[in-house]
Amino acid sequence: MTGLAADRENKRVFITSRSGRVFIYDIAPVIPEILHSVQAHAKGAIRGVFFDPIKNYLITANYDDGVLAIIDLQKPGKEKYAHNIANLQGKAKV
Repeated sequence: MTGLAADRENKRVFITSRSGRVFIYDIAPVIPEILHSVQAHAKGAIRGVFFDPIKNYLITANYDDGVLAIIDLQKPGKEKYAHNIANLQGKAKV
C-alpha cells in the first residue's frame, strides 16, 4: 500500500499500490469487499492520491515518471465501470 483516500459519504476507500494499481473497496459491510481495481500507471509506485467528491474523480500521482492520472469512478454502485480518463505529464521524481 502506498496511499489511501476515503469517500466517507458513500463508504468507499481507495488504496494504491507499488505496481500503479488502485483498489476500490466498499467499507459499509463489517468485512470490507473489493469492488474493482484500475491500472492507473503503467509502471512505478503511486505516491499521492486525492479524491474529488464533486466530480467523483480520483487523482493519482506517480513518482517515477511524474504522471498524474485522473480516474472517473462513476456513480456509487457503478465502480466496475471506473476507468482512467486522462494522464497529465509532470516532472519526474517530484
